[in-house]
Amino acid sequence: MGASSHLTARKRAVLELDGTLELGHRVKLEIRNADDVRTIEVKANLPPNPDLASTLHRHWQESYRGVESVYRLTPKQIVLGLHPEQRLEQCHQSAQQLREQLQQWLDSDSFREIDRRLHRAASQNDEIDFLIRTNDPQLQKLPWHLWNYIQDQSTDAAFSSIESEPPLDVTASHHNSKVRILAILGHSEGIDVEVDRQLLEHLPNAEVEFLVEAKPEEIGDRIWEQAWDIVFFAGHSETEGDGGRIYINPTDSITVDRLWHGLRKAVERGLKIAIFNSCDGLGLVQQLDDTQIPCLVVMRELVPDRIAQAFLKYFLQSFSGGESFSRSIREARARLEILDEKFPCASWLPAVFQHPGIVPPTWEELRGVRKIRWRSIVGFAAVGLAGSLILFSGIAPHLAARANRSAIGYHQNGQLLTAHLLYRLAGWLNPQKGIYHYNLGYLCDETGDVECALSAHRTAALRGAPEGYAEAARLSIVRGDLHGALNSVSRCLDDPKYPGVRVSCLKNLGWIRYEQGYYAEAERIFREALSIEPDSPHASCLLAHTLEALDRPQEARTVWTQFLELHHTTPKVPELGTCILDAHSRLGHTTR
Repeated sequence: MGASSHLTARKRAVLELDGTLELGHRVKLEIRNADDVRTIEVKANLPPNPDLASTLHRHWQESYRGVESVYRLTPKQIVLGLHPEQRLEQCHQSAQQLREQLQQWLDSDSFREIDRRLHRAASQNDEIDFLIRTNDPQLQKLPWHLWNYIQDQSTDAAFSSIESEPPLDVTASHHNSKVRILAILGHSEGIDVEVDRQLLEHLPNAEVEFLVEAKPEEIGDRIWEQAWDIVFFAGHSETEGDGGRIYINPTDSITVDRLWHGLRKAVERGLKIAIFNSCDGLGLVQQLDDTQIPCLVVMRELVPDRIAQAFLKYFLQSFSGGESFSRSIREARARLEILDEKFPCASWLPAVFQHPGIVPPTWEELRGVRKIRWRSIVGFAAVGLAGSLILFSGIAPHLAARANRSAIGYHQNGQLLTAHLLYRLAGWLNPQKGIYHYNLGYLCDETGDVECALSAHRTAALRGAPEGYAEAARLSIVRGDLHGALNSVSRCLDDPKYPGVRVSCLKNLGWIRYEQGYYAEAERIFREALSIEPDSPHASCLLAHTLEALDRPQEARTVWTQFLELHHTTPKVPELGTCILDAHSRLGHTTR
């Protein structure tokens, strides 16, 4: 993967807060553009707010921890006595009070210029990495994602300390085009780490090694001796004083400082992300800060098993599907909000800590695949070929077919750069052949280049490959562009010649109606699709979800059972992998 990627990818806003809630904060905002040029620097203040500090402490330590259904049981027994419904209501009221006080604090006159500059710097097409640099542990417990500015952006707030060392140089890496993940599944009493395991096993283009309730020396050896892109831990953990402890098997636990040297070595070898999907993770951060892990994800407090599993599912689905790291965290957090009613503050729990000198990688960058500006490459090739093609234009279709066949071979062998160039060349030599553009779209989709995939699939459809409309609709739905998806579906359904394509488009139309909340219409459409192609796995999955939304759980269970009977247990797309996990969960194949 090479050296760490410094600030060159997207616009970045850095908010530095120096002080405490009791004494106030000196504030500095710095915004840098995609070329790492500072475009804005503003200084301001946030006033002292001891009431916010008091509310913050009471919320997490009393109201939140008092809710019986909100946390995974930890090895230290917690005794509760009040009625659960009273505790839930108390926690919801406490959360609302904390949210209002936070917003009032950020609306302070002395801070208003910062807010104004941030909104002025943002544009609809920008993706902004937002970093909060502070040494105040209280600020790390605040729900910054509720700030109006953060909610207006397609991003999430990450934390960093004010002081930091330069990023470590990466001295070793791997080049097998797969994301290498070390998954440590620790002591699981009272929780279900098997769901985490299934999620990781179904990731696309990933190579996962599991250590299940391992001994301390086994964990140390694996971290130290091999190169990893992601280290993942699921199990029990807790904060002890200023540090953290993780429980790795029924008899052993280790403090995080015992892993320090191994994780530092892993960073030197290319480790980019560490995820501790376990309770009370802020203590872990204090001891891991100087390991310089580029991106560290923890849970702020005790976390219910269901919330930990849901966050991992939503994050990995988005991240491995091509979204940026920050946007994937935001989407996972947003999807947890639906669970806030039963599990108060579920969406508040994930916290991201990030090295200020490194841009978070994408899934494809972890694989070693970089997006390339193909237009200049193809344009250069076109100039060299132009004279020959004028003389030999009659053989261009034959050359295109040969380029396409070669591209397919390179594609199947994992030589993606060569395949991409040859698909491009085939489409340029014979632009009216839709299948060449469709093949290019398939490759771009596989490597996470959504813009390339959408463009290629739309071109394929216009050039006589209607399946391009089906794929363009699917990608638009994943991106949340339901209007664009509906446009593609409408064009697809106007061409009924290919039953398989019609089924895909009907499925996508039902998916759109499901996302819009028109569940009865979605059910009718899914059933029509399944009447044409009964073994369509994704249509079955979406139908089951729709029946659940219509409050018909028994019918949904029947459809989930039928779905699992289909022979599609090795999914190639994240959506289908999620469907398999959902089916097992609904049918009780895993317990919680």
